Amino acid sequence: MKTEKLYYKDAYLKEFSSVVVECTQVADRFIVVLEATAFVPEGGGQSSDRGYMADSAVIDVKEKGGVIYHTVDKPFAVGDRVDCRVDFGKRFEKMQMHTAEHILSGLMYSNFGLQNIGFHLTDSGVTFDTDKKIEKSDLDMIEMLANRAIYENHPVRAYFPSADELKALSYRSKLDLYEDVRIVDIDGIDKCACCAPHVSYTGEIGLIKILSSESHRGGTRIFMLAGERALLYVRELHNIVSELSAMLSSPSEELAQALSRFLEAKAALEYKISKKDEIISRIFSEKIEIGTKVSVTLLPVDGIDGAMSFINEVSEKCDITVALFGEEKDYRYVIKTKKEDVGPIVRSANAALSGKGGGRADIAQGRFSSTFTEIENYFKNL
Repeated sequence: MKTEKLYYKDAYLKEFSSVVVECTQVADRFIVVLEATAFVPEGGGQSSDRGYMADSAVIDVKEKGGVIYHTVDKPFAVGDRVDCRVDFGKRFEKMQMHTAEHILSGLMYSNFGLQNIGFHLTDSGVTFDTDKKIEKSDLDMIEMLANRAIYENHPVRAYFPSADELKALSYRSKLDLYEDVRIVDIDGIDKCACCAPHVSYTGEIGLIKILSSESHRGGTRIFMLAGERALLYVRELHNIVSELSAMLSSPSEELAQALSRFLEAKAALEYKISKKDEIISRIFSEKIEIGTKVSVTLLPVDGIDGAMSFINEVSEKCDITVALFGEEKDYRYVIKTKKEDVGPIVRSANAALSGKGGGRADIAQGRFSSTFTEIENYFKNL
């Protein structure tokens, strides 16, 4: 017996009761079939509803052959009437995003002849694919038109047309369908075959935001949010922009130029520092004599490049070269050997000097949480 789909009658149904028809244990879960359900199964690129069947969590919902199977964490007896409740917060987010995707796809079809050939809706957002490429400027226009459709508050009607009505309809569909076709009609915007719940009016969506797009199999993959998800995303972006504006002492509309100036100044400063570290490493390397067994040198450099420059200059003079830089009890190190595998030396030093790090056979990097004197004495006594 096929399951009666209550969500087709009322997409806003949050609570219902139904009779258990079947309950089967699979591992530590139970698969329950009800006479009727408001839980929407996974399908058509959309994840399933969640919620509760009495006090048992509904973990997954799938449909096969018209029968809807609910995966729950507790068993039920056949014939029991159980009270169920849908996680309507999640459901409504999906309704907002799914209807929003129909609006975007309908507008791309009517304006550019693009077909939607792929769709995926999760708890976090929507991706959908077009059969041909669409430019960023055209996507911006479509986004504007889609939000205008929200302001205009078009009715959204979902229904099953008769066979004769279906023949006369022009509608979007990724499959060739001939019976039990459910049409979602967004007045003046789109007609599409779809089995998912949708909002009743476009105004309920609130906001549509296209996040990004990329080339995909000859077409375009579009990432989008709608409804409360879109609002939270825009709010987060606004907070980030406000923080950056304060940090750079720049109004938000000039933030890109301010950041560009900051990065240019940073790059110039880093270049000066690297040149300074290069000179320091050369001066210190000249002090090391050829044939030194172990060299431990504390360098007044600011970065790893200066230490590497020193190591490369000195390593041919010494059997073991240790370059340190940083603060007491938090020294960065570079260790290089001329004749042996550095691995055992580094592992032993890390254990003795509260260090961590590693590298290749001849060179390693890391940190020591010890004083310079402790480090120097350790290597001098190797």
